[in-house]
Amino acid sequence: QHCPLVSQALAWTGPVAVRSRSTVGGTLAHADRVAELPAVAVALDAVMVIEGASGRREVAARDFFLGDLTTAVEPHELLREARFPVCQASSFSSFTEVSVRQEGVAVVGLAVYLEREGKRVRKAALAAMGVDAAPLRLRLAEGELLNRGLSPDAIEAVASIAAGEIEPMSDLYTSAAYRK
Repeated sequence: QHCPLVSQALAWTGPVAVRSRSTVGGTLAHADRVAELPAVAVALDAVMVIEGASGRREVAARDFFLGDLTTAVEPHELLREARFPVCQASSFSSFTEVSVRQEGVAVVGLAVYLEREGKRVRKAALAAMGVDAAPLRLRLAEGELLNRGLSPDAIEAVASIAAGEIEPMSDLYTSAAYRK
């Protein structure tokens, strides 16, 4: 209800056995480049609270995910909490991904959060997963949404710009061209 993008992304996370044993904090701290929640955290500008012997510190999601399986958590620290913002009632969010198979390893995904005023987009956040070592905000595509809105032509332009913003890698699951 308060942050629908989180529940939309969780619907994509692995098989039931994995979903019932994993935690939000564990998923974020693990920072797998094809995990859903890191992309959501980056899209929503979530804040990570890290705690250690020297106290607590807050790190923006964009600075928390440093690379595949690498975060800003230092030795002798732990991720204490993740703060996701309450989304506006008039907002729109969506999460989608492509996987190797149903309930399998994701190869690419996109977290979308938009706030609208009529036909105008007031705020846009697009975060791609699986295209870089950490979730990637698609800032140029976001700017296009802010400038042009949600017409079919604008959405086609946004998709083209987004494709130009990423340089995905190939791996044993799929090629860079397929990810793009």
